[in-house]
Amino acid sequence: MLKAEDAFKELSIYFPKEQWVEMGEWEKIRYKNMKENYEFMTKLVFIKDAAAEIGLEKRAALTLPSGLRIGPSGIPNAGLGVWNEGEVLPAGIHFGPYEGEMTEEEEAANSGYSWLIAKGKNCYVYVDGKDETISSWMRYVNCARNEEEQNLVAFQYHGKIFYRAYEMPTF
Repeated sequence: MLKAEDAFKELSIYFPKEQWVEMGEWEKIRYKNMKENYEFMTKLVFIKDAAAEIGLEKRAALTLPSGLRIGPSGIPNAGLGVWNEGEVLPAGIHFGPYEGEMTEEEEAANSGYSWLIAKGKNCYVYVDGKDETISSWMRYVNCARNEEEQNLVAFQYHGKIFYRAYEMPTF
């Protein structure tokens, strides 16, 4: 069984011995979590959006990264979708954050372009990508109809929505 001191041994080297001894268990846990998050985040690979100023007509489409294409979706009545026409994108690659208007208005849930973001216990806001002049290309990514179609997973990190490829995206 791992002793509490051993769990933090790797972390203790970053602090003077006197300071480390005075730290409470909760502080050590907090620094351990911060270090793990930092190590995780430095290994992430993000595909950057193309630069496009907020307010431009059709800004969302202008932010599309190289190698991707917006075109008719293969999902009936879904409108447009995103297709990969470039190199094969490896699992683990990230896109984001999802851009749009931040709102507490419930009507955003019905726009077809919004994500619910948890801000705390029973506290939520929406990021609504309905307006093409403030959103990004990610608004065109459609939800998979079944597990076989799924190649991206949406997740919330620091109050923002990102997509992570968990299989080679074929969009």
